[in-house]
Amino acid sequence: MQKKTIILTFILFELTFCHLSFIHFNFVKGLEQVSIKSEYPGITHYNMIQNVTYEITINWTLTRLGTNSYTFYLKNSFFDNRIPSEYVFTPPIQVSSLETHSIEGNGTEIITQTDKFGNHYYLFNRTINNMNSAPISINQKYVITLNEISFDEGVPGGDIGAYNTSDIIHDLYCQAEPLFEMNDPTLIALSNSLTEGLSNPIDKAKAIYDYVSENIEYVGQPVEWGALWAYQNKEGDCSEFSDLMITLLRIQGIPARKCTGMILSNVTASGQATPNYNPIVGTEWSYYSNFLKNSQLSAGEPDSNALLHAWLEYYVPNLGWIPCDPTWGSAGFNYFNYMDFIHLTANIGAWFEVPSLSIFSEYSVLPSPVFQSNAIFKYDTLINVKVLEVNLIEDNTMMYIIVGLILLITLLVIIYIFIKTSKNKKKKEAMYQNYSYSNNY
Repeated sequence: MQKKTIILTFILFELTFCHLSFIHFNFVKGLEQVSIKSEYPGITHYNMIQNVTYEITINWTLTRLGTNSYTFYLKNSFFDNRIPSEYVFTPPIQVSSLETHSIEGNGTEIITQTDKFGNHYYLFNRTINNMNSAPISINQKYVITLNEISFDEGVPGGDIGAYNTSDIIHDLYCQAEPLFEMNDPTLIALSNSLTEGLSNPIDKAKAIYDYVSENIEYVGQPVEWGALWAYQNKEGDCSEFSDLMITLLRIQGIPARKCTGMILSNVTASGQATPNYNPIVGTEWSYYSNFLKNSQLSAGEPDSNALLHAWLEYYVPNLGWIPCDPTWGSAGFNYFNYMDFIHLTANIGAWFEVPSLSIFSEYSVLPSPVFQSNAIFKYDTLINVKVLEVNLIEDNTMMYIIVGLILLITLLVIIYIFIKTSKNKKKKEAMYQNYSYSNNY
């Protein structure tokens, strides 16, 4: 009986161990298939963890409501590729394919250009009058893969290059600008105090990220106020969070730039984003962004549930542009040196200017025309997002729970068999002793 018990115990442990090893092997194998360590010239120490591919369609229509002649100016970014190249030191955050693009409505020639920050955009103006009253319509469809990217922690100082203050990166992204008041004495003192004793630019960025995330309260703002206002008032929305961190980085000689775009996730009733880190193929979200100006005296009424957002990237030589989102950091998420697969980038750089007009716009995500003050019109935007493909690391929590239960049951069975065997053994020994005693008489 003891021999049978040992054999049974061995079989149970072998089965359990093999099952656990199989699960662990498949988990590690899957992780190795998705988590890819990639290096390009000037871009190192980052990991592609997982990704999601989306189909994104945008339908925008502008309709004249009045009877006068109105002229509309429009400039809007494409959702560009954001991948490495010899001179673009960006990890493969966004792989974009524009499947269809059309603009309808009579008017001037459509111009496609690239600005100094590398944003690819289209620009045109349209005059709508009684002779040309057709609405303006823009229709686009993209297939975009967003990669989850993280940078290594504790990068050795020897792997970091030296900043070149005369290069184009410094000229574009390490200067004082409106709302990036890097020459302000108060902000200079703050930046220096946060980074005192630190030489590694990543360590400096972490100290600044922690300060902004922990000391600025998220409060939606009607306009963008900038870094100094955010510091003085200790509040702001994603724009102020980004402006302040960018400015404090630039003071340290670390180039930094704003990114604007959308969050591809669920929308709450209040219009806030609910991060969805486990999308399912076939899932769809619909967003709208509409505007109505129904009189010459009206300023216009916007109505939108589009999850427009701003974050930033800072530059480290030999590592490249590193993403951060201090706004979501303030909500308890870790977005230092990290970007997920639900941040869709439309524009990088400081400002988005409409040529020949003194108009600046923080967001170039969706078509938003510049118009005459007496214009009476409306525009309607519909954005549909559909999940086409997911390549995610499996969540093995439930599997580990099952394995734990199997181990527990196995242990209980072994204990039960051992106790049962011991009792039977004692019982037989007692019977044997009684039998021997009776035979002696």
